[in-house]
Amino acid sequence: MVKTYILDTNVILNDPYAMVDGFEDNTVIITSTTLQELDSKKKSGGEVGYNARLCGKILDDLRQKGDLIAGIKNDSGGITKIEPNGTIKTFSLSDTQ
Repeated sequence: MVKTYILDTNVILNDPYAMVDGFEDNTVIITSTTLQELDSKKKSGGEVGYNARLCGKILDDLRQKGDLIAGIKNDSGGITKIEPNGTIKTFSLSDTQ
């Protein structure tokens, strides 16, 4: 069963490669809000700034492979996607009534 993980800024700043190989063959989604927060950290010093810049490089490399909004298959067999609207409609009980 494929799972979907929505990564927040802290996960990516802790391990930028998590978005491409940290969740095996599952789908990883990064929202536009997270991208904005990462962008604001690029000029920070130390590991935070380094990891924010590394995230940008990883995303640029993925863009070379295809459309991040549609999703890019990564080396671990999963898919990495960008959600440009910053929100994702999730299932709720009210959807079934």
